Amino acid sequence: MFLIIYMASRPPSIVRSGFFNDKILHFLAYGLLTLLLYIPIRYNLNIKAIYYSIITFILTVSFGLTDEINQAFIPIRTFDLRDLLADAIGSIVMLILINIILRYSKN
Repeated sequence: MFLIIYMASRPPSIVRSGFFNDKILHFLAYGLLTLLLYIPIRYNLNIKAIYYSIITFILTVSFGLTDEINQAFIPIRTFDLRDLLADAIGSIVMLILINIILRYSKN
């Protein structure tokens, strides 16, 4: 999370070199964040399995939204819904991978 916050405060020219790379970085960073949030949620909460993914997704996207809102107040950055979409897609893809791996590791 600290790395995401740090990179969000840097000038855009340092962070990205075009639309493609910027969105890939968002996708990867929030996919990793999803994994890092999912593990403690899964092993510390006693709830139905589907809620692990829902809670992780909500937390990840909420952090992404907070990050984008924060960037709106930084003079060299802007709020970008496409970044938030890349964050959400990265989270969804990671949750799908996690659930596939868990499903097949039980067999």
